Amino acid sequence: MESNKHLCLIAIFISAIFFNSCTENSNNSNEKSPDEIAAENKKKELELQEKELELKERELQNKEEAIDEKKERMESVENAKRQMEFERASECVVVSPKAYFYSRADSHAKRKAFLVKGDRCNPIRVQNNFIYIEFFNNSSYKSTDGWICMDDIEIVY
Repeated sequence: MESNKHLCLIAIFISAIFFNSCTENSNNSNEKSPDEIAAENKKKELELQEKELELKERELQNKEEAIDEKKERMESVENAKRQMEFERASECVVVSPKAYFYSRADSHAKRKAFLVKGDRCNPIRVQNNFIYIEFFNNSSYKSTDGWICMDDIEIVY
């Protein structure tokens, strides 16, 4: 009997060891290896860096938009000042190689007629970056009038 007791105790002990090793193995299967943990940490770090880059890109885009907006405002103010100067001017000179006439103050209304660099003209009125001018050709004794792009001429002071 006593040997049966010992056998039973040994069997219980072996069962306990076996059960314990099984639970350790199942726990170990849920645990992650150091390589897996490192890979997950690296993935999270990369995701964080990607989000930081997206945020920096948005900040940069916002700054660029603000700069563009400020530049447009400054150009509008300068353009308005320039238009006022042309309205007060009595004579202008063509500064571009060719300054085309337009039938109205609109870039889609270009005519065939043009002035060349150095031609002088008289500004009449200003509208939408165009100046209505009168030009008298001394060699042909002909007068031409129409709209000229403000960028093609300068005021003679």
